[in-house]
Amino acid sequence: MYVKGTLIKSMIEHIKSKYGENSFESFTIKLSPESQKLVNGLILPVSKIDKELFKETNKLADEMFGKGDGSFFIELGKQACTKAVMDIYKKTFENKLNSIEEIISSIPSAVMPLMFEGGKGESEEIKNNSVILRFGTKLFEDKELMDIIYKRILGWIEELLVNAGKEVLEIKKETENKWDDGTPYFEVFIKWQ
Repeated sequence: MYVKGTLIKSMIEHIKSKYGENSFESFTIKLSPESQKLVNGLILPVSKIDKELFKETNKLADEMFGKGDGSFFIELGKQACTKAVMDIYKKTFENKLNSIEEIISSIPSAVMPLMFEGGKGESEEIKNNSVILRFGTKLFEDKELMDIIYKRILGWIEELLVNAGKEVLEIKKETENKWDDGTPYFEVFIKWQ
């Protein structure tokens, strides 16, 4: 099981565009030789990235460009939604999804396979502008990885709702569990108006 290149690629692009090439160079110097090779090499969205290298690069980025508390992961999620995913949704779902509710319901099943080999997700029915979404992959046996991805998804969802003109009333991780096949997942509760 591996993380797909799209997650590293978006982080590198964000660091370069927001903090500059010099900051990116300072970042890469502090990485292990394996991670330096990764971030300085060709990364395709479907590239297979080792989860330990993914965690190393993300933790260092959070320490250097965030507060070391995961805030950088939320920032990455927001950037990914604004820069790339909104365009994908506009192109892919134009004339298929007519409302923000339909887009929100599609997030887990659309996004998880883009991020992870074997990634999957599901959505409960939206009621009163609230919903529970589930995001899972076998890689979530690693709680540290799960937390990084949770925060990135949190930022992504917040930005999606803001871009749609909605006010986020509540968004939080509800629980962690496993599907019948043993795949770990986390639930996100979202309420908006």
